[in-house]
Amino acid sequence: GDEGAVIIEVADSGIGIAAEDIRKVLQPFAQVEDVMTRGNEGTGLGLSLAKSLMELHGGALIIDNEVDKGTTVTLRFPPLRILL
Repeated sequence: GDEGAVIIEVADSGIGIAAEDIRKVLQPFAQVEDVMTRGNEGTGLGLSLAKSLMELHGGALIIDNEVDKGTTVTLRFPPLRILL
């Protein structure tokens, strides 16, 4: 990335996330569908943990999404600073 930032993108071609649900999926243990209707397993911790870790490192987690097209999650780490 610019000025030495490290950028990692993870993309899928799944069902996507509705705009109104993005804030929800960034909360610990939150999932868009309830246990009776969802077709996927998981705890609902992945995105919230990734976001917290990125913020601890001074970085950012960005979600770019289109319903029925997929989701791209970008992890942007700040430039590395080497102290001598």
